Amino acid sequence: MAAAIGVVLLHGPLFWWRFLGRRMIMVGTVEAVKQLLNAEGSLVKADYPPSVHKLLGPWGTVNISGKHHIRIKRLAQAAFTPRAIRGYLPRMQAIAEQAVQKWAADGDILVHEEMK
Repeated sequence: MAAAIGVVLLHGPLFWWRFLGRRMIMVGTVEAVKQLLNAEGSLVKADYPPSVHKLLGPWGTVNISGKHHIRIKRLAQAAFTPRAIRGYLPRMQAIAEQAVQKWAADGDILVHEEMK
């Protein structure tokens, strides 16, 4: 953690960096995150592997940009408000409890199969 703070102090809150051979942007403050997100599509472009693009399809938010991306994002945002998420919790908890009970009864489990 101290090393990361030192890097931000040296380079500033928003800067380019190389990690594992890939060029990445480092964000060190809340203000820098806001700056980056508000410049959506103009300052940087997200780079996802082809499998993510294929999984999400042509209208997934990672596969579109500009006006289409903003429209889809605005439509989806209502589902991620604190109030909406609180509404999902009882169902999520029930699903998790059912899974744990099943796994306890089954003994050994194949995690990959169970997560499908």
